Amino acid sequence: MELSRGEQLPEQGLLSKIERMQRSRLISKFYFKMFKTNLFRVKSVGNGKVSIGELLFSKAMLHTNTYKSEFKEICTKEVTMRIAGLYICVFFVIILTACTDFSADEGKPSELEKEEENKLADHSNVQESKSEKNQTDSDDKPKEEEVSLPEPQYKINEHNWSIEPISQANSKVVLLTIDDAPDKNALEMARILKKLSAPEIFFVNGHFIDTPEEANVLKEIHELGFAIGNHTNSHLNLKSLPEEQQYKEIVDLNDRVEEIIGERPKFFRAPFGSITDYSRKIAEAESMVLMNWTYGYDWEKEYQSKEALADIMVNSPYLSKGANLLLHDREWTKEALEDIVKGLGIKDLRQLTQF
Repeated sequence: MELSRGEQLPEQGLLSKIERMQRSRLISKFYFKMFKTNLFRVKSVGNGKVSIGELLFSKAMLHTNTYKSEFKEICTKEVTMRIAGLYICVFFVIILTACTDFSADEGKPSELEKEEENKLADHSNVQESKSEKNQTDSDDKPKEEEVSLPEPQYKINEHNWSIEPISQANSKVVLLTIDDAPDKNALEMARILKKLSAPEIFFVNGHFIDTPEEANVLKEIHELGFAIGNHTNSHLNLKSLPEEQQYKEIVDLNDRVEEIIGERPKFFRAPFGSITDYSRKIAEAESMVLMNWTYGYDWEKEYQSKEALADIMVNSPYLSKGANLLLHDREWTKEALEDIVKGLGIKDLRQLTQF
């Protein structure tokens, strides 16, 4: 038999795992081959007998298990090393690619930077184009004269509150004013004056523009082309009020009027003609022309009819060039208004349109 020779194969040095696996495989095949040919043979050992087939099968399985164990370990390590190697290769490829891209892109502007540069360039080009166009237009067109506001033509004489012309302005003028507006008659009075082309200043009180309906009346009067003046919020005598309340009476009304018509009053008339030093300062700070009046009659009982009022307003001994005429928002004043305007015209006195 070659069994003893197979069993006596010496281990020479330290074999590699692959070599040991191959050796176990060969030995296992050898024992299986011998097992087939000696399956039923018996061998005497001492006083007993041992089946040679069983002995060969045991040795074949021993080397088979060794072969399987070595093969599994080699495969596991091999796969692990290959995967690790693959990861390392991929990692180095990524690093190399990143470095290459960074080197290639270094010094080049980003997309955002390019976009910003393009915007700046476009803006610069537009500005240069506009500048060149404006320069060309200014060269081609004749220079326009600067627009200036018209010089004042009249002023208030604070000694008698009459209207005085400045320089060569027409002196044959009178100023019509209506106080305590807009009460019940102001809007209709404004329409009458509009029909007669007769300018007038409406001096308003705050307690007449409290509601939206009253505010709309004031707005319509202003839209008809009439100037709006400040006659205080509550029509109180300013000389009886502390400065703080005087301020509120005047400035609060200016705020309300501006809220309604979009501009602040340009004229101020104190109730009862009671101007205080402090109200004078407020009027100046608010850029309002301060005024009282030359004469008026419609609050006196004897002139509270159409005929009587029209007659005294046109034939008053105080009527003169530059007279400042005081009227009120009253029923009889509204009725006399057209006769008053026409009577003044007959006397060659026209209504003042602006200061």
